Amino acid sequence: MEHRGDIGNRVQRSPLRRVIATITLGVALVAPGIPFTSGSVASAANTPLRPTNFSMSCTTPMNSTGQASLTFTPGSDGGSPITNYKYSFDNITFTAFDPPTTTQPFVFDFAAYNRPLGVMTYIYLKAVNANGDGESNWGNVGGSNSQVGCTLGNGLPSRPTTATATAGNGSASVAFTAGSNGGSAITNYKYSIDGGVTYIALSPASATSPITIPGLTNGVLTTIYLKAVNANGDSPTARTVTVTPAGSGSPVAPTTTVAPTTTVAPKTTVAPGTPDAPGTPDAPGTASSPSTKPDLVASSDSGISDTDDITFDNSPTISVENRINGYKVKVIAVKDSKTMSCTFIASPKKSSCTLGTLSDGVWSVRSQQSLGDVTLPKSTVLKITIDTVDPTVISFTTPVANGEKKVGDEIKIVATVGENIVPGGSITVTLDTGVDVVLTQTTATKMEGIYVVKDGDSTDGLTVDSFVKTSVPTDIAGNVMTTTKLPKGKKNIGGLKDIVISGTSKPSTPVEDDEDDEPTVLECKTVATTKKPTAPVLVGEKLSNGIIFDPASPQLDSVDKKELDRVAKVMAKRGGLVLISGFARNNGVDSAEFLKNLSLARARNVSKYLVAKGVRVSVRYEGYGAVTKEIGTSVQRKVDLRWIDDAAKIESEQKCSAK
Repeated sequence: MEHRGDIGNRVQRSPLRRVIATITLGVALVAPGIPFTSGSVASAANTPLRPTNFSMSCTTPMNSTGQASLTFTPGSDGGSPITNYKYSFDNITFTAFDPPTTTQPFVFDFAAYNRPLGVMTYIYLKAVNANGDGESNWGNVGGSNSQVGCTLGNGLPSRPTTATATAGNGSASVAFTAGSNGGSAITNYKYSIDGGVTYIALSPASATSPITIPGLTNGVLTTIYLKAVNANGDSPTARTVTVTPAGSGSPVAPTTTVAPTTTVAPKTTVAPGTPDAPGTPDAPGTASSPSTKPDLVASSDSGISDTDDITFDNSPTISVENRINGYKVKVIAVKDSKTMSCTFIASPKKSSCTLGTLSDGVWSVRSQQSLGDVTLPKSTVLKITIDTVDPTVISFTTPVANGEKKVGDEIKIVATVGENIVPGGSITVTLDTGVDVVLTQTTATKMEGIYVVKDGDSTDGLTVDSFVKTSVPTDIAGNVMTTTKLPKGKKNIGGLKDIVISGTSKPSTPVEDDEDDEPTVLECKTVATTKKPTAPVLVGEKLSNGIIFDPASPQLDSVDKKELDRVAKVMAKRGGLVLISGFARNNGVDSAEFLKNLSLARARNVSKYLVAKGVRVSVRYEGYGAVTKEIGTSVQRKVDLRWIDDAAKIESEQKCSAK
């Protein structure tokens, strides 16, 4: 459903240009000789309506950086079967599926689609039939799941895709094919020979196949577990390969059976992580033993990213890697002069502990393991941010100057939030004029919307009376906006600003043009009729394939402006008259009056933009509203631009200004 609101009729006066305008509403009836004539034409074939009811599951399958699986309810096919869909990650550039598909679910592998990892990614869809593209799911304000997205692939690498082992003397050479790097270069590999309980990093580091795995027992079948490492951490799973080291052709006796008189290294030199006798702790590490590494477990990481360590869980669980079974592991969190800690005895089934309640702010977390008199080095510092505060609106402002505002004047309203919020948040404010305005996020801490003054609006000081959540604003820690109380202090938008809404129209008395080289801008008078609306026949040289507007919006976006810049360059070399015709899509909800005003506002904004770009020809614009009785398509949210030469220009201007 397109958001509804009133758009008033007005002519914008520029201090550099005079405007000749006469305004009424109705269907255009143009006398012979004027390039606009009324008549019946077949309505455009229908493109599909937007899909709705989106559902997305986000997973990280084995050997994948992440996948998004998308299901939805297709919209009406417009009378022609849907043959394909187009997707976009920015709602601007859409790409058709190749080969075409209409089969759900639609699976997006983030590596195949070259999507960034660890950040929120939104997916938009358009249906396609023989008549063209439908509307995208975004912009479906108030509809079901109008915008869907997720954070995939936490930036971790995948395990090797293949691996083979060649036996050596107490070692093995493992050749492998690297998996995905998760968006960051693989810098090393870790291996385990105790069933995947303890992993040891290669030292010196190596990311090139093959690699050598030491510390194996000749004659004993050993399963080697291999993980890839990048700047973000270890691959979630390991690739396994088996091998039986045999030395130079005959088995080497295990070290536990070597006679005491041999020069076997003492137990304290056993490589870290090598299991001792059943039921006993692993041997303590030497000076080269890897330090423990603390990490925030997934269940405690509530933020939009799995790697930013920002959470609203103020009693987080910390896991520890590189621990040694049987050792006591202590986790210490420090902020300012406060210290919190927890401990556990490392085992294959125990790898974490939960800290006590932490106050909001940044905590430095370290881990350290010990056994008896042996204490290993402390880990590096993990910084975690605790944020339990919900985002709130702290002020309403506007850049609009003080003074009286009349019908058609636009007033930008800005809501400032006390902290960064993620994309997609919006609220609906109710003004003391009784009008609702949707404010949508534009920057990390701001949401903005446009209030267009309509006939009858009145207040001696524009005020936000109340607001509600439209699409719930959420901060980067995962806290959602729960309170919709007005900010403390002055409620008036802009604080001390004195914005008076008069609810009266702009003066429409024609003013003589005192500069011959200035363009004439006319808003042509239309005549009311009891007949049903029909599509006008547009004549003249077509200057553009059309400016397509967003639902319920008269605002030009960057794509529109780029096209109008091109038109302005063409018209810089011509005289004559530019005819600008605005239209709106019949959505089965909005009134004919609203759609009429919306189409007029679209045409007016195109006219204003061309004049501001220095087009030195006469410009005439009109709004026709919706010209079909059936539900329309996105292409009907357009403005058409045509050009006629000087011969027809004079008569057209005379007829228009005389009405």
